[in-house]
Amino acid sequence: MNKLLTTITLLCFSVVANAAIPPDLVCTSEKFISISNLNLSSGISASNSLYRFSHGSLYLSSESREEYLYGEVEEVEYLRYVTGNKTIIFEDSSFLRAVSSHFDKPETTVMNLRCVKT
Repeated sequence: MNKLLTTITLLCFSVVANAAIPPDLVCTSEKFISISNLNLSSGISASNSLYRFSHGSLYLSSESREEYLYGEVEEVEYLRYVTGNKTIIFEDSSFLRAVSSHFDKPETTVMNLRCVKT
């Protein structure tokens, strides 16, 4: 029984240790769609959001807000990352394009991202 428990524990830690983080990137978006969680109404708006991935962390900024640490990024499956209320899915291993979704109580927002490696 102890060997089984030890083996399971080591497997869990090895999966976490092998989890990848995205490379250092800067991503921008020109527009986003917001969807009301109450009545599913939606609208497209201009965006000046900047996503900066650095050493496994996501930093956000915009014209109206200085850069701040949003959170540590965790890979939940290949090319799919989560942090806080955000899920970021990269198109492929080039990490040049992604879709970001933000789930919050009043609304959900979705935006396309274009990225460059730094």
